[in-house]
Amino acid sequence: MLGMLMSLKKVMTGKVIRKVDTKIMGESVTISLRLKESRGVDDGRYVVMAVLALGNYKYYAFDLNEFDEFVRSAKEIRNLVNSVE
Repeated sequence: MLGMLMSLKKVMTGKVIRKVDTKIMGESVTISLRLKESRGVDDGRYVVMAVLALGNYKYYAFDLNEFDEFVRSAKEIRNLVNSVE
């Protein structure tokens, strides 16, 4: 429960340093990656992924280690695209 509350705090607070949007599904859905910085003393930088569709918004907060793992996983899948038969 505490983890969910901390994640919600990160989504709702912090300063956006940089934002990159990617449109998918015929541009009806936007995946927005936001590098944020906490205004608190101990949180530092983190990433929020927002998935925005008509009437449906989902937000996911990653600490930097979690985001690195997400990127590694995405790269692994991308590398497999042409090699899987």
